[in-house]
Amino acid sequence: MLFQLYGGGWAIAFGVYLTFWMRDRTTPMTDPGSWLVLLLASCFWPIVLPISVITELLPRWRAGRSR
Repeated sequence: MLFQLYGGGWAIAFGVYLTFWMRDRTTPMTDPGSWLVLLLASCFWPIVLPISVITELLPRWRAGRSR
């Protein structure tokens, strides 16, 4: 069951990261380093996902509090 949970999270994280990566026009799709980072970020999603959310939401939260 733990493997299924991890695998499901990996698939979701990979899909989300791939979507963001495909929208980024500055990164070439043929760069092996980019694919490696994408795969590693997906493999370590229990660590990377909370950090990604914090880095996206913290500036918005701080901007809202300063008003």
